[in-house]
Amino acid sequence: MENSNKLLKTVMHEIKKRKVAVKNVEMINPRIKKITFTGEDLKDFVSLSPDDHVKVFLPSGEMRDYTPMGFNNEDKELELAFYLHGNGPASQWAINAKIGDELIVAGPRGSQIVPYSFDWYLMIGDETNIPSMLRRIAEIPAYSKIVLIIEVEEENEAALLTDAKNVEIIWSYRNNNQLSSSQRMVEILKSLDKPEGNFFTWVSLENRETIKVKEFLENEFTQNIDWIKARGYWARRSSEVEN
Repeated sequence: MENSNKLLKTVMHEIKKRKVAVKNVEMINPRIKKITFTGEDLKDFVSLSPDDHVKVFLPSGEMRDYTPMGFNNEDKELELAFYLHGNGPASQWAINAKIGDELIVAGPRGSQIVPYSFDWYLMIGDETNIPSMLRRIAEIPAYSKIVLIIEVEEENEAALLTDAKNVEIIWSYRNNNQLSSSQRMVEILKSLDKPEGNFFTWVSLENRETIKVKEFLENEFTQNIDWIKARGYWARRSSEVEN
């Protein structure tokens, strides 16, 4: 396997604002709502990587980033998943979303494409990363092993994400656990029976926790530090930082 930096390909896209309307809503688990949008502006929508993100312009005037979970140019559809986490403007909009409600989306600005030529793939993230994980599962060849380590609040959120035989899911729960997210992930990684062969790793947790897990991977776990892509999906307020 070559150095992944030589294999990664970045493709830039024209930025275009697109008017879309809600076509369907579906709960993936008790906290995640998948919303399918439709609109003529989606006929030339492009997203080449599960790491892509689009800007969602909310009616309140605020913007949020979301990963395209799926899209279909022929049917002019775009799927986004909203994590329902309290009183945030995006969460509140998604809770109340109904058929016909409109939004503006823009992007993605570009796509960084990871080759699907590794023997297996490791994905580490929390509930905010589930849409990206599901898209990767759909795109990675069935002969490649996939290991998901997913943190959620409690056990009732550990929904069946896929029945694909090449996918193993390990759940981690925050509820009543004194360890930080990164500490829990490291403990799981230390006990993981790694499949044979070369592997690529994605990490997407809270910003600080992502950095800590990446450090462990680089120092003690991975074969090649270039075969890690780590990006925090959200930032905890300073008053909420775990010890």
